[in-house]
Amino acid sequence: MQDSKFSALTEQEIIRLAKDDPLAVSFLYREHYAAIYAYVDRRIGNTHDTHDIVADVFLAMVHYLPRFRWTGAPFRCWLLVLTTTQINRWIRKRRFLNLWRSIDFYDPPSTNVADQDRRLEPMQIAMLELPLPFQTALSLHYFEDLSVEAIAIIMRCRPGTVKSRLSRGRELLKQKINLLEKRTTNERRSIGSLLQKSKV
Repeated sequence: MQDSKFSALTEQEIIRLAKDDPLAVSFLYREHYAAIYAYVDRRIGNTHDTHDIVADVFLAMVHYLPRFRWTGAPFRCWLLVLTTTQINRWIRKRRFLNLWRSIDFYDPPSTNVADQDRRLEPMQIAMLELPLPFQTALSLHYFEDLSVEAIAIIMRCRPGTVKSRLSRGRELLKQKINLLEKRTTNERRSIGSLLQKSKV
């Protein structure tokens, strides 16, 4: 019943109401939760952290909604700005912890994404190793099927910069995938060699 009340309104009208009406905020949450969750999950492939990141995104939505200014762009674009910020924080934190893992006197729990969640595909692993600007542009374009213009709004840069990042990002991604495939092949050969020796 409550949703039907908001379904008859334009997105701009719902957002205006949401600045003062908790029911309108709840409606926005229900409308966008599945899409935001799917985007985060495709980016990081870690179920536990995906839930945490999505929760942080909607907390940020509630916090920053009073400052939101309608520009004509879909509300989803603004949410993806918040989502990208949260994902990038998560990635930077993991990279920092992985750096410290290499120091002898510091040995935290594994922060390797592949160790945490075996659902990750080689494409996702390779994507997570890219510099953030390329990773974000590729993810928004191929995972979310967004136009260059929409990505430019989310990344706050010019469309030409987005095109450049997509082009360079594709090259880097191919290189990363090739390295992963070589690494996997070498590991399989090593395991095969050990198994053969064990039979002797």
